[in-house]
Amino acid sequence: IWHAKRMRMEELWGKKVAGQCHDRGLRSAFRQVTKRVVMLDASYNDVIQLEGPEDSLKAAVGRVTCPSELFRVRSNFVLQGSKAVTSVLYDDIRDYPFGAVAEVTWMWRPRSKATEMRSLWVIVHPSATECAFEILQKHCQGQTINAEIFSRQLNIFTLMGPKSNEILSMLKLSMLKLDSSSGAKSSAVFKAVTSASSPAELPDHLILSLTVEDPRLTFPPKNNTRSLLHSPAAQPVRGYCSNTDSGIWDATTRSTLRDTGTFKSFVNDKASAPVPILLVQRPQSSSWGGKFGSGWHLIVPGGWAMAFWNSLVFAGARPVGQLEMTSIYDECGALHFPRDFPDTLASEELYTLLHAEKESRYLRKPPAKRPNYQKLRIDSPFRTRFDSLFGTRDGEHQEGENPAKKVKTDPEKRNFCVLRHRLLDIFAEELKAGGVSKIPGRVLERALIRVSIRPLYRGVPVEAALICGPSDADITKLNDENCSFHGDRETLSSKTDSAPSRKVIGYISSGLFSLVRGRGHATGFVTAMSLREMTLNRKKNDWLVMTRNPSCPVYRPALVSIDIGESNVT
Repeated sequence: IWHAKRMRMEELWGKKVAGQCHDRGLRSAFRQVTKRVVMLDASYNDVIQLEGPEDSLKAAVGRVTCPSELFRVRSNFVLQGSKAVTSVLYDDIRDYPFGAVAEVTWMWRPRSKATEMRSLWVIVHPSATECAFEILQKHCQGQTINAEIFSRQLNIFTLMGPKSNEILSMLKLSMLKLDSSSGAKSSAVFKAVTSASSPAELPDHLILSLTVEDPRLTFPPKNNTRSLLHSPAAQPVRGYCSNTDSGIWDATTRSTLRDTGTFKSFVNDKASAPVPILLVQRPQSSSWGGKFGSGWHLIVPGGWAMAFWNSLVFAGARPVGQLEMTSIYDECGALHFPRDFPDTLASEELYTLLHAEKESRYLRKPPAKRPNYQKLRIDSPFRTRFDSLFGTRDGEHQEGENPAKKVKTDPEKRNFCVLRHRLLDIFAEELKAGGVSKIPGRVLERALIRVSIRPLYRGVPVEAALICGPSDADITKLNDENCSFHGDRETLSSKTDSAPSRKVIGYISSGLFSLVRGRGHATGFVTAMSLREMTLNRKKNDWLVMTRNPSCPVYRPALVSIDIGESNVT
């Protein structure tokens, strides 16, 4: 109800989520995330719990995680419950790099001396929950592992901005006076955290297990805007790790706390019970200087959402919706699931939904007031058709092609992949050195590379824009200092031919006028083979390409660079 009064609600992934704020725009959200704090209710994410012996859980994780990232999931800090780790979940590692399912976050429950059983939380986007759960169940068969999906048992809030620590300190989350050494350690860590000037100064993905008092006892918190904007920077915090167990991991505790978090319970009983929470550090983006993108994920028991949400809002956090958060991800260059994972079925479903909405909006306009995409030689103006870059749609093969030599993929999987992690590092190094690739040819022929696009002159690339290779004439004109070349126009098509006259090597997945860079900026995906072929038009770590928006006939020159993680290779 709180969001419905203040934001435009959307029905996505079978849930009602906040789409866009009514009061302010994207520039306001950008100012808040760079100077103060924005907050998103991410409770739509689902949590899958795996419970069983540690060795069995590690074996199951090894079957769905790529080898280059598996060591992070099994590292000592992660196994102790001191840190979380984010990776890509695969259907079966034997098909790697094909078969990507979703981007997930792994969180281990700290070890307990009372039992040898371990609990592992897998936080997954709701668009891929069912598929991820089936895959995990499949790999847990024959082992003493219990898998279940939490329903309304947890609430997740994402705080992003350099002043996230001050927002948490304003809540006066008083640590309970615990006699145990673990409680004293958690209290000391929390004080060190709130004294840091930014979450970026803390270890990446740090997990804090805290037991705090009811925030309604000190409501409303004091909103000291002046101290937020001008607070002195603290010394960098290093080496703090907390592996204290928390009652939020226990199903019985969560069920008991659910009833005590209601307003009626608070009115009848002022002596509210202590509340166990988890704080998970969100690292900053490395694509822009400063402390842009760092923050916290606050996990609270179900039934306590409004108690913490209202306190955070009164403390100064600016609530945002999906549109504002997507824009923030684009500004900081971070990956956003499922949009930036085109080799997953969740991404395909999202593009299909957006395609239907855009096409419906387009058809409601009269023909004289809408672009003629057939004349502009655009066959897919409302969505990105990455499967068409390989000459066929999913599940099809070209005439004359030997089906036995085709990459074997399940009908419910994509017939291409995206190079990530170690494979992407190897590919980038081979492009610099040249020579024969160590990556199998069957993978390179069906691989996409995530790139960053920067227009050379004018123009703002948009979603579903074409990325084409330049012609010899384009390179000659751009190298000529006496020639002012800002693009080439597409020849308008006849009724019989509507395909682009240039070879399409990729599509733009997101584009905007970047407030950070002060110019148009976009991210997209191109085929790996096209980058290997474009060696003559390469400048250091950049490649020259021509981009064209769906509603525009002009091909504009731009530079693309490979994205490693969240930032460009420069």
